[in-house]
Amino acid sequence: MRQAVTNTDSPLAQVLRGLAGRGNAQLDYLMYLFLQAVAVFVWWPKSTLSEMLQAGDGPNTLLAAVVTAGIAIAWFSARAGAQEVLLPAQRRLDEWASARSISPARVLAGALAGHLLLTLHLLALSSPLLLMAFTVSGGGWGALAWCLTAIVFQATFFHLAAATVYLYLGHHEAITLVLVRAIVVLTYLLTAVLAPAASHLVLSSRLLDSAPAAYGDGAPALFLLVYAALCALLLVPLAGRISRLRSASATAGA
Repeated sequence: MRQAVTNTDSPLAQVLRGLAGRGNAQLDYLMYLFLQAVAVFVWWPKSTLSEMLQAGDGPNTLLAAVVTAGIAIAWFSARAGAQEVLLPAQRRLDEWASARSISPARVLAGALAGHLLLTLHLLALSSPLLLMAFTVSGGGWGALAWCLTAIVFQATFFHLAAATVYLYLGHHEAITLVLVRAIVVLTYLLTAVLAPAASHLVLSSRLLDSAPAAYGDGAPALFLLVYAALCALLLVPLAGRISRLRSASATAGA
């Protein structure tokens, strides 16, 4: 049985405790790690170094690893935002929203900080595969750092979007499940075709499959700005919904 929420507890504290435990969340990401490993294996260079130099075409192993990691973390973050994936003993966001012992602002800040911590944890789990791919592909550390930062910003957008859907439509489980997945799939497809500046696929390709100077044109900064603005916009309805759930809980408990 879960203990009552106290004023010393927070969503961030639960993530910190949950990362040290074992649960379905870690098992879910192991499957995503397996898919990343498959991508690295498939795009691992089959030619010798001399053959690649003669062809003038380097391996795309790092690009494949970064893109796969971005998709995996985006998908995981969306499911976590929809409360489908919870760490051991972690409470759902609607439970935090209804808890009267901590303020709505602290709930939102703690949930966001917990998501960022979990995303960094997922990147750390993916880092051996990314470093292996970096070793055989070459390229600059700056380009890789931009790509990983873009993964964090994009994952935060998907997490907040899914959390918003969950708090407003969570009582319709089937609709929530389909809508959360549609957000990820359509965002990847539509940005790649209609808004390349907001596409992680396009950004990663430009940074890792082009000249090192490619990230000096402002594209990475524009990508981060776009997703930071989208996240800020999502915080408004999310905070409003948390406040309304808190008010309803206070009225019911009066």
